[in-house]
Amino acid sequence: MRNTNIIRALLRATDHLDFQVQRVTGHLADTLRGDRIGAKALTTASGTHDNADRSGVARLKHAFDPKRHGPTPTNAAVRGGGVSEKDFPLPGRVQDFASPFTEEAAAKVAERQKFSRWQADAANIMVGNLRALGRRPTPNDWSAEYWRLVEERSKRSPLFPDNDRLKKPITDDEPNRDWFGLNIPPEGGVREPLTGQWVGGQPTPLGRAYAEAGERALARFETEGVTGNDFQNTVRLSDGSFVDGNRIARKERLEQISREMAERYAARGFDISAWQYSSRPGDVITSTATETDRSRIIQDAFRQLAGPGEFTTEAWADVAYKLFQGPQMYAGSDAVTRTFLAGAAEYHLGRVPVFPHDIDLRALTMSQRDFVSYIVEHDMSMRGLSGHPDVPG
Repeated sequence: MRNTNIIRALLRATDHLDFQVQRVTGHLADTLRGDRIGAKALTTASGTHDNADRSGVARLKHAFDPKRHGPTPTNAAVRGGGVSEKDFPLPGRVQDFASPFTEEAAAKVAERQKFSRWQADAANIMVGNLRALGRRPTPNDWSAEYWRLVEERSKRSPLFPDNDRLKKPITDDEPNRDWFGLNIPPEGGVREPLTGQWVGGQPTPLGRAYAEAGERALARFETEGVTGNDFQNTVRLSDGSFVDGNRIARKERLEQISREMAERYAARGFDISAWQYSSRPGDVITSTATETDRSRIIQDAFRQLAGPGEFTTEAWADVAYKLFQGPQMYAGSDAVTRTFLAGAAEYHLGRVPVFPHDIDLRALTMSQRDFVSYIVEHDMSMRGLSGHPDVPG
């Protein structure tokens, strides 16, 4: 933190443009070797979503002009950037193996962990692009970097099958939904036909992450005094106004959504013979906000990043909440958001806060105030710091 304050003081005391150019030149001077890993990214706009797109994606996309960003950092420059693959904890939801891992399971987990190399490289390219502007990035600049990451993520090999949705925008007709609770089978478990409960077996990180997310979501019904089965989350924007975020359903409302989900999976060719329609204790389903509301949320995040004044860890966590509440694509949004947040943190804070592996699930199931407070405290705890900073709300 002391080093960060020193850097900020230097930026205020010296010519900002010369300082930024000097940093970029320093990175590029050490990069005479290495292929240009981001060259293709810089010469392609988010072309999959043109002006004819009826979704909110077109309204959020800004043309990406490679001339604005100058030379593309090479492999060596990117690898020497401030963001490291160690800044990206492997999400528990991609670890569907019980401990202790078998040799095969360990190999698969290790392979999935390699994705963090791409995230670190992409985040460092993002930081280089923003610094090469030679001025304070505007909301459009931040938006352009976000959509560059969306484009690049869509080209990566998916971790799991049926990820053609990497290029499919979320719409009001088909919101993105997640089922949390006790719906993940333990490794070696047996499902009881009558209750739908899993018996025996060993829990997996995936199962634990989803069960904990379900508990957090259900707790909000009680703590916020919601007596019905449909909870509307809200997001506070930078100007103090509120907009609807995602929704959380339980019991009868969950069962209604479950039937809708089953029909859509069947239409995509999935076998739904074992589909769970009834609501079990601990189960919830979250649904994304409307296109209009998600657009307002994500645009506010870009404005917040471009705003004047000191940028704190609290502000970074607040931006994180908004980005997770405003996903744009059916698949890949979590990876894009984590990568974008790492780049934003490196640019503004000079470091990436230590965030939990399930940061996305927490943003979907916690209130904004509780999420920001938790992320700040988690970062301080993991870095061995004490204290409880006030979180505006």
